[in-house]
Amino acid sequence: MSKSFTANDAPLTDTPPHITELGHTQAERNRYFVFCLSLIGAVLLALSFSWYAFTQAMHNKEILFIKMMPNGTWQSVEYHAQDKQLFFKTTVDSLLARYAERRYGVIPATVAADYGEAQVFMDDNLRAQFLSPTGYNAIEKAAKYAQNAHNDIKITWRFNDHYDRVTGNVAGVETDIMRSNIYFTRTIHIQGNPTKTTKMMLSVQWRLLPKTELEKQDKEFLKVNPIGLIIVSETLTTEPNQ
Repeated sequence: MSKSFTANDAPLTDTPPHITELGHTQAERNRYFVFCLSLIGAVLLALSFSWYAFTQAMHNKEILFIKMMPNGTWQSVEYHAQDKQLFFKTTVDSLLARYAERRYGVIPATVAADYGEAQVFMDDNLRAQFLSPTGYNAIEKAAKYAQNAHNDIKITWRFNDHYDRVTGNVAGVETDIMRSNIYFTRTIHIQGNPTKTTKMMLSVQWRLLPKTELEKQDKEFLKVNPIGLIIVSETLTTEPNQ
């Protein structure tokens, strides 16, 4: 008697060797592919961190004060942002004299640049008044002065008097505000000839930027104003009893 077989009753045979080898090869390739992707990701991540560090280093500024001695020797002064801001009287005197010359002098060939430099010493409110068309209107006046090359105003600094220190509030932070008088001589030249000489007194209130703010300034700012001297207010009058 014959016996019938169904598909399920068919005898099982082993997988052909070439198919087994192909499966191993594909598995190996998949592992290498995943490994390569991981390696590429790690390299890209390392490059990203390296580029970030490079850009930070390019923008990093280190400030170093050099103290010059009368005998010609010098000494470097370490600068750390967490330290209290320091300054020397001669540096302050020099910067205040520079401000008075740039702000109140008029040299037609350089008046625009001089006014730009003077702004580096002004706080936001003083700068706004200096530039405003309803204030001093510095841009228009600089253009007007530049057109008349034969007239100028020369400022000759004489001395500063630092007479008081008070505590002020800047952006919610208590800050030392210094009060100083800047004494200088103003000489007006018309057609190259001195016509009027007046002794002037500029009363200013000023402060120093915190070190953390000073470190954020660009190199052009630091070249002009290395200690971050900021004038908060000013009043110009003729010198009393002249």
